[in-house]
Amino acid sequence: MALRWRRIKRKVFGFISFSAALFIFQACYGAPMDDQSDVVIQGTVKSDSTGQVVEGIKVTFTESGQYVITDSSGTFHFYLPEQGDFAFRFEDSDSTENGSFNTYDTLIQGVPTDPIEITLTQTQ
Repeated sequence: MALRWRRIKRKVFGFISFSAALFIFQACYGAPMDDQSDVVIQGTVKSDSTGQVVEGIKVTFTESGQYVITDSSGTFHFYLPEQGDFAFRFEDSDSTENGSFNTYDTLIQGVPTDPIEITLTQTQ
């Protein structure tokens, strides 16, 4: 009986020691530090001919390739590292479902304080 309790104690103590070692490793080396602060870039995509919002536009932050698709209210938003300029590409991802639009590239200088508004031209 004493041998059984000794084995149980050894297993429990071993588990606690291993867990403590993992905790210390994670605390020292776990998550990388993010030295930059993030900013929110948000906006709305509209049609030049109708003035209505456009759903299904692929908005790509060209530096990283990160992209989002505009929702039913034509809006998009990104959380990006703060930097000087932000290059974006707007391209029609759903083809003719809500009209067909030309691809548009733009460079936003600085961090906009208000949501940006992008107007896309419909293809002929």
